[in-house]
Amino acid sequence: MLFVSSASIIIRFTDAPALIIAFYRVFLASLLIFAFQAGKTIDEVKKCERSTLITTAAAGLFLALHFASYITSLEYTTIANSVILVDSAPLFALLLSYILFRESAKFLSFIAVIISLAGAVIIGWGDISTNPELFRGDMYAVAGAVFLAVYLVCGRKVRAGISLTPYLVLVYGFAALFLWIICLVNGVGFFDYSGKVYILFAALAVIPTIGGHSLFLYTLKYFKAYVVNLGFLGEPVGAAILAYIIFGEVPVWYFYLGGTLIFGGLIYVVLNEEKDKTEALKASN
Repeated sequence: MLFVSSASIIIRFTDAPALIIAFYRVFLASLLIFAFQAGKTIDEVKKCERSTLITTAAAGLFLALHFASYITSLEYTTIANSVILVDSAPLFALLLSYILFRESAKFLSFIAVIISLAGAVIIGWGDISTNPELFRGDMYAVAGAVFLAVYLVCGRKVRAGISLTPYLVLVYGFAALFLWIICLVNGVGFFDYSGKVYILFAALAVIPTIGGHSLFLYTLKYFKAYVVNLGFLGEPVGAAILAYIIFGEVPVWYFYLGGTLIFGGLIYVVLNEEKDKTEALKASN
């Protein structure tokens, strides 16, 4: 939780375009993880079915769009707003799973989604009435949440057929490839930065990406999914505290109202998902 909470702080200190920050974040993460288990990764990737590789590539595309949107949002809105809006991704994932795959979801879960979205509207409405630039950042954050949700849905479809390390190498690698193309199209340079910036690129890859997101995925081996998902919900709290300590950012009053609704809806959806799985398991036995 501490590692993932550091992402927005490191990004704020990094004097580089959002696209290039996103590129180096996933490129270096993929490179480092591959170096850690190169042999296993190569062997398993060779055995992957074509459909698995295509779905993983799609996951990488949406992960690339997520990081690009999320990092861009930090140029316009507060860290607290950006992170809590981005972390509403599980709500969109629930809706996508229902729409695309007809996965069952209880009526109260949809009510929780509506309540959380109402919280997002409160934050966005408050920002647009005080500063349109803040609202622009909020919209980037919401887009980042939607892209992250699609990434999660794609990842869930392929994770059963591939180990964690090869999956991370592939999905981060595909994300880096797509971001490399986007940077080329937009004329963003890759090498005209100070040594300090490259150190921050590396820190972003190691601390919140490998030490945060990848470590959370690793813990699924030892904890139930809902416990890990609840851990992710610590990021908005941790990031907001760090933003206050380091940058003196104090959330405005409507953030607490909207954030409470978002947070409450997320917790309900995560806990209710675990309850449904437990009941389904008992019924099958």
